[in-house]
Amino acid sequence: MRSLAGCLAIVFGGSFLLLVLPLATVQHPSFHGLEYLRRVVISMFAPPVRYVSAAGLLLILSGVGLHIAVLMPRAEETPASRTRMAFTFFGLLAALTLGLLLVLVGIAHVTLG
Repeated sequence: MRSLAGCLAIVFGGSFLLLVLPLATVQHPSFHGLEYLRRVVISMFAPPVRYVSAAGLLLILSGVGLHIAVLMPRAEETPASRTRMAFTFFGLLAALTLGLLLVLVGIAHVTLG
């Protein structure tokens, strides 16, 4: 059941962000690489759309977190310490969320041509 909730959270969060990203990805042509991505993030959290962006990001984080929690072994099933398990969980959460956000930025960028 948590996996279904995670899928729905990722789908709705991605939908929220895809409403905001076309506006955010339109930047001056002189920006490239990390400067372009930094400007996109700043535009996503500008006053007119900050709540939609925050809701989408929180939904994606919770959906990815639910999926990772389903896949992670329980503390009593593994010899790893709780600190190592927490580090692994949050590392995976950050990496997978960042990857998903980059895919969504790429979709918005390609859609705009």
